[in-house]
Amino acid sequence: MPEETYETTPEYRGNYEILLELVGRRKEMLRLLKTAPPENVSKVRNAIADIDESIERTEEIMALEREIFLKSQKAEKDLFDLVELAEKIEPELRAYLAKHHPEKLELHDQVLSDDGKPH
Repeated sequence: MPEETYETTPEYRGNYEILLELVGRRKEMLRLLKTAPPENVSKVRNAIADIDESIERTEEIMALEREIFLKSQKAEKDLFDLVELAEKIEPELRAYLAKHHPEKLELHDQVLSDDGKPH
């Protein structure tokens, strides 16, 4: 199964749709600006400025969401690697305790159990 990318997430697709809509509105406002009567030119320019601000905010949101996505993926990989390493180390630790500190072996087993008791 291919690894998920930020561009395949629902968040990206939703923000991309918003971005496309904003760009379309901006194009429409630019078209209106060419034909707007002089008394409406400032209103249209203000609308374009507002749209530009919304486009910038949406792009910032998308960049932050991408960063969060990548950090989450890295954290998941790191966790997987740690669990894998722990699974390799645990039998060796258990064997060491059994040989050198058998009295601590029971405590070791209790700590690793999911009995919900404090140890």
